[in-house]
Amino acid sequence: MHSTRPIVACSAPFPATELSTLESCDLLGLLVEAEAQLATGHSREAQRSADRTAAATAELAHRVAATREEFNRNRSAAKTAHRQLRATIDASDTALILTWSDDPDVLDSAPGCVADISALISAEEFTEARMRASELSERLQIATATAAEALAANHRRTSIGDAIIDVLEEMSFDVTFEPGTKSEPMKISGQVPAVSGEGDFLLELPLDGEIDFEVTDTNADGSACSNAVATLRQRLADRGIAFTVTDWGHGHDPAAASPSPPSGRRARTEEKTITRRH
Repeated sequence: MHSTRPIVACSAPFPATELSTLESCDLLGLLVEAEAQLATGHSREAQRSADRTAAATAELAHRVAATREEFNRNRSAAKTAHRQLRATIDASDTALILTWSDDPDVLDSAPGCVADISALISAEEFTEARMRASELSERLQIATATAAEALAANHRRTSIGDAIIDVLEEMSFDVTFEPGTKSEPMKISGQVPAVSGEGDFLLELPLDGEIDFEVTDTNADGSACSNAVATLRQRLADRGIAFTVTDWGHGHDPAAASPSPPSGRRARTEEKTITRRH
């Protein structure tokens, strides 16, 4: 007679595959049972126990392989997201985003986020790593898109401003200007030769929205303002730029009926729909 092998306790943690210790112990129990049956001469029972052990082992091996494959796939996806994020950051136009984006701070937060994602991958937190990479990548894409839109708006503003400057110079104004930023308007100042400053222009062109005009006019009826603006409108129209005044302030449209004399010395108009015709 052969002595039976004692049943031993087992502890086999398998965190990477998320398989329970109980399953491993069950397999060991089947093996011990088969050996005990064989040792006592119960060969048929031992064969059945051995067959169950083989089947359970094959199933477990299949699950281990599938779980490991999923683990490797998730790790690869996280590393790919991390790598693509770094490439996106490297390809980002820093000057464009800092100057024109709605979210210029995204570039400051990028290095720390990349380091966090690397740490998450090392800790096998692959889902969280991919989510963080996706969030920052989307934020960078939005920042780049808003910056490109703002830059395009600035090109349009500059084109219109250049045309206004040309017209004012043709009208013998001494012109100075500030180019403007995303948040600050482009400012165009046109001074007449007269010391009184009668007829001086000041225009502010925001990146988007209404353009403000102020014209120095001491006439009670605002006629100097109205006539100067009318001339500016006509000359811009000759250049293919439609100029629509939505608020004449102290002035008035020369083509309309004469209004009641306004009070005050300065005239202000607002332009909302300057568009270049193609």
